[in-house]
Amino acid sequence: MKICIIGNGSLGMFTAARILDSDPNCDLTMIAPKDRKNGASKAAGLMLNIFSEIDAISYDMPLTKWKLKNWSKALDKWNNFFSPEGIVLNKEIYSSLGTKIYFDKNSSNNLERMSYEKLKEISANYKVSNKTENDDNIFLPYEHSVDSRRVLKTLDDFVSAKSKLINDYVDKIKVFKNNIKVFTKLNSQEFNFEKVILAAGSKSTEILRNSELDFNLDNIPVCLNGIGTALEFFTELDYVKEHKTEFILRSPNRRGTCGIHMVQRTNSIYVGASSVVSDKNLNYPRLGSVETLLKGLKNELGLSDLVRQSLNILSGYRPVSQDAVPIFGAIDSNLFLSYGHKRDGFTWAPYLSEIINNWIMHRDNNSEDNNYLSMCNPLREKFNCFGSYEKSKDLYLLNEEFSYAQHNEEYNERIKNNLIDRFEKLHKTKEFSNSVCHPELVNINYYLLNKDN
Repeated sequence: MKICIIGNGSLGMFTAARILDSDPNCDLTMIAPKDRKNGASKAAGLMLNIFSEIDAISYDMPLTKWKLKNWSKALDKWNNFFSPEGIVLNKEIYSSLGTKIYFDKNSSNNLERMSYEKLKEISANYKVSNKTENDDNIFLPYEHSVDSRRVLKTLDDFVSAKSKLINDYVDKIKVFKNNIKVFTKLNSQEFNFEKVILAAGSKSTEILRNSELDFNLDNIPVCLNGIGTALEFFTELDYVKEHKTEFILRSPNRRGTCGIHMVQRTNSIYVGASSVVSDKNLNYPRLGSVETLLKGLKNELGLSDLVRQSLNILSGYRPVSQDAVPIFGAIDSNLFLSYGHKRDGFTWAPYLSEIINNWIMHRDNNSEDNNYLSMCNPLREKFNCFGSYEKSKDLYLLNEEFSYAQHNEEYNERIKNNLIDRFEKLHKTKEFSNSVCHPELVNINYYLLNKDN
């Protein structure tokens, strides 16, 4: 069978490895830029997080509930994927053994407090958190981290030995009855395949828009660039002590804005992550995002001793769908879409790759898999993320208020009224273009527009 995977991020690579392990004789081709420029997977801190991503706003959304119900499945698939008997042979892949959530009463805001309390409640109910001597800490022993570069290198070695990589971008695809034609952008090549998996992150929407397909693209949520920024600290001078951390250290999430987190990499410390959403391809990190991370490192994690380390700024596009739900599922017998997972791509990739492999091999998934496929189906019913118009507006203003607090910027009635005007104008004009904002404004707007329709 001739199979093509478009994209070489976490979902693309795990899917390729899964397919090749299932059928070593498979004729598999990957089409993607070899350097993964601006790729989310390349810039990821790779925390295998489920519970540490809980926040006070989205904890009761159907997607969050599904993740909590199936959390062990995702982590078990990681352990099985990288093991002596697994698909990829790699020992000692973890760089941090567990996650510690810190809540600083002096510098944290109300939304962080609410998220911290909700995380503490839910993780205790699921018996996945350990008590600490300090009430301002939560320890999650199952949520490890892995060096993303090491994982990608391991997968690259495994996949490249058994498949072909075309170092190019896909411009468009054309679906026929028995095959799919794929057209590349840089070298203007054409290829024919029996099955195609589109896993090109936020670039997937652009590819679909250029393509010739047998369905209405308006029914598929647009995927935007969630631009994540992170910092990598490392030691270059002999007299500067190398910094190490045994556990992931992080503050609570604030819905669209991640908590500040510090993660051990092989020879460096990773600090992330700031995220905004844009329909533009922004090629450089924003100064405000870097400044926020540096402030958070000191104020929220209480760490200022990294100032003597050397610094590398990382940036990558996190694919964020308009309704905050991943775009995952087959849209016909030949084409499968797999993108829009935002911060969850790496965590769930070993599990989701199994679902895709079952589709390739015409195997049935179990009922829980089908539940996920139904919820994330690219042609799904419009997803109600936030409820009423007024609730949507309140959530947007709440996120913006705490964003201002995070940046140590003044938030007053004039600013609030300007934000209300922005929200109402976007809802009225039904347009989101040439803009940079928090994910909530996009998610809320998408729901409201489809509610009107």
